[in-house]
Amino acid sequence: MKNKIVLLGLLVIAIVLVSGCTQSNSLTITSPTEGQEVAGPDVTIKLSTNLKVVAPSDKNVQGEGHFHLYVDGGTYIPVSTNSYTIKGLSAGEHTVKVELHANDHSLLGIEKTVKFKVKATAVPLSQAAKGTSLLDTISGEGNKPVPTNVEAPPSLPTGKFIGK
Repeated sequence: MKNKIVLLGLLVIAIVLVSGCTQSNSLTITSPTEGQEVAGPDVTIKLSTNLKVVAPSDKNVQGEGHFHLYVDGGTYIPVSTNSYTIKGLSAGEHTVKVELHANDHSLLGIEKTVKFKVKATAVPLSQAAKGTSLLDTISGEGNKPVPTNVEAPPSLPTGKFIGK
């Protein structure tokens, strides 16, 4: 009988210990990676967490949450999916910070940052608008009509050339 009481006591202690253990939350920016050079101007940020990613709400549910994404130190963007496409990034270096938040926007204490570089994009010749120069297309001034009032160069002189 004494062994049964000890065993029962150990079982109760084990249950209390296991129930007190909680899984810590995780956050990973899977793409782009630190220092990566990516094509732009639109860049997709891919995220991973052990939480169920849901839209923000007033009611917190254990195991659920969403992301707050900051681009180059700007205002946060609430993200309730595992990826988000940032549109129109300029060529050059950019920093994205991601925080993990509970449903009510309270911070869950985890944040990650990634720095990456957006490549300058070339304009293919096939995209140059008819009637514009490639330089106009690159500078954003495409679709300008080509001037038609340009004078032709003067004619070359006629006659004998020296040495013939």
